[in-house]
Amino acid sequence: MRNSINFILVYIILLGMPFSVFAAPVATIAGNFTVTIENVSQPIEVNETGSKLLYITQCPDNVEVMQGKSKTVSIAIGNNDTETITEISISVSGIASSWVSSGEIDSLEAGESKPTNITFTIPKTATVELKNVKITVTGKSGSLVVKDEKTLNLKILPDEDTKATIKTMYDNYMSQAIEINKTITRLAKKGKDTSLLQTIFNDIWGKLTAAKASIDKGDYFSAFINLNGLGTKIDLANKEIEKASKAYPLWIYIIIAFVIILVLVLGYLFIPTKSQEGEEEYEEEYEE
Repeated sequence: MRNSINFILVYIILLGMPFSVFAAPVATIAGNFTVTIENVSQPIEVNETGSKLLYITQCPDNVEVMQGKSKTVSIAIGNNDTETITEISISVSGIASSWVSSGEIDSLEAGESKPTNITFTIPKTATVELKNVKITVTGKSGSLVVKDEKTLNLKILPDEDTKATIKTMYDNYMSQAIEINKTITRLAKKGKDTSLLQTIFNDIWGKLTAAKASIDKGDYFSAFINLNGLGTKIDLANKEIEKASKAYPLWIYIIIAFVIILVLVLGYLFIPTKSQEGEEEYEEEYEE
């Protein structure tokens, strides 16, 4: 009986221990404390509708400027915020900084949009090509940095001197291509393997045909794009001509392959194997 009572008392004490822990803390620290909560989230650059706070409202997709010339395009920047955006700056990447200049906008009130200009000044020595140019605008809405970006295609067109160079380049490459074609015909008649050489020539001829069509239309930009790098392909064709000239005609390789196969077949049919030689020796001994 006493043991039963002791067991019940121990069980009650164990059940009450968790409540006693929370009811009676071990220690209490008194005093004033400062709690710092670190903000790890990134600034949000959109308003309640999801629109960018600072945005480029107007900007051309394509700009064409001739070598040695300048061209000014208009852009506009707007404020979708409910606060004034200040410290606005405009930067352009993708081309040399000396090729571009832009106007200034100091600030934008809430809902305001202002126009400004960007001027591209292309040196006469610039390469005829298509460049991807990125326009970036940044500003501050309070302590929040806001920005927007726009990409446009800047096409650098050839001037009159470069057009004459492109025409000379075409004539030079065409004369070389004609000679390559004559050489291919001559090598083929000699039985040389000209398959790879013909593939290279077809690529060269296709580029020249496209360049000629562009020149006839006055589109020297496209003509230059087709001719650019064609000299490397012509050099490759000439190296392949040298290899094909030194190689044996294709019919010689066919004859050599036929002779090798014939020798192997005859050897298999007429040269006795070791087992056959052993059988013949055994038969001779048996007859003796």
